[in-house]
Amino acid sequence: EPSFFASAKRKIISILSCFADSIKPHVFITTIPKSSLLASCSTINTTDTTALHQVINGDHRSEQHKSRDQYRHPLETLAFFEVEPNMTVVEIWPGAKGWYTEILAPLLKDQGTFYAAQFSADTGIPYYTKSLKKFNDKISAQADLYGHTIVSTLNPPKSLAIAPKNSVDRVLTFR
Repeated sequence: EPSFFASAKRKIISILSCFADSIKPHVFITTIPKSSLLASCSTINTTDTTALHQVINGDHRSEQHKSRDQYRHPLETLAFFEVEPNMTVVEIWPGAKGWYTEILAPLLKDQGTFYAAQFSADTGIPYYTKSLKKFNDKISAQADLYGHTIVSTLNPPKSLAIAPKNSVDRVLTFR
C-alpha cells in the first residue's frame, strides 16, 4: 500500500487506541484495501437521512453556517459514517462555534447521546479557555436544542475519558 495510506492508517489506529475503552466492542478497526475503499465510496448508502435533512435545514442553524454546507457536505459526511439518531456519538474538539454540534446535538437529543469532548478548562492556554467558554455559552443559550449535550474533557495524555467504557458508536472529528 502507498506510504500515504500506511501513514494515515497508523495515525488513525494510534488516535483510536487512546479511546479504546469508550468505543463499543462491535466498532472495529480493519485494514481495507485501497480498491475496496474506492468501491465503497461509490456504493449507495442506505441510511435513512430524513432526520438528518431536517436538522441540517433547521432554523436553529445560522445562515453563515448553512452557507458552509456546500463545502463541508454534512449530509453526505454523516451519512457516510452512518450516524443514526439513536446512537452515542462523540465529537472531538468541536471548538467555540460547534459547527457540527449544531447538527449532531439536535439529531441525537431525543433517542441518542451526544458527547462534546472539549478542551480542558484548566489548560492555561487562553485560546482553549476562550473556546470552551464560547461553546458552553452556546449550549446554555439554547438548552432546548443542546441541553442533552454532555461536555467531556479531552486533554491528552492527562484526560482521555471522553465517554463511559463500551458506550460509543461513533467518534468523530472534523477540520
